[in-house]
Amino acid sequence: KNKKIIFSCHDDEYYWENKFLVGGTSYPSSMNSVVLQQIKSDIEKIAVELELSDGLLHVQVINLGHSSVISEVTRRTPGDLYLTFADKTSEYDYIPNSIYPYIGKKVKPSKLVDNGDLFYSRICLHPQKNGRIKEIDLTLFDRFIDETFIWMKPGEYIGDCENEKVGIVFFKFNNFTEMKRVISSFSHAEIVIMEDE
Repeated sequence: KNKKIIFSCHDDEYYWENKFLVGGTSYPSSMNSVVLQQIKSDIEKIAVELELSDGLLHVQVINLGHSSVISEVTRRTPGDLYLTFADKTSEYDYIPNSIYPYIGKKVKPSKLVDNGDLFYSRICLHPQKNGRIKEIDLTLFDRFIDETFIWMKPGEYIGDCENEKVGIVFFKFNNFTEMKRVISSFSHAEIVIMEDE
């Protein structure tokens, strides 16, 4: 608002089979506070330079550890239920507040809370090959599941496994180490089991 960030949400992104398609996200991100502050400063400079009106700005960066590089800036919302992820990790009504500037309503101020004790992930379920779905098996990860959105069912056909998703699952963890370990194992697990050809 007025070229200043009044709310932000950050996360790490993961890629599996398709290196150009986000497979999941986790909060908090592995970026340190210095890098996060620099990103915020850079975003505000962009807003001033481009004379951006109030509203949403979706920014993707490459984390270099000691610094970062902005790779994409858009005025669109992220996909794959990211808005739900932002709501869950921020204690802020992200969905309505991201729409308000475009319909002339006042954006509610944010507490800019950093939930240091919340460890949350959003994972897109991708099949590993084309064919007919035999089952979707999440039992290995049951104890971490917070919410699931599965829209494909056994018997349905996958024709483009690099891009098609069968659902999205939200996970809650006890700590950062557990979250990273489970996400790492998730990328190798066969969740969407396909019928043999």
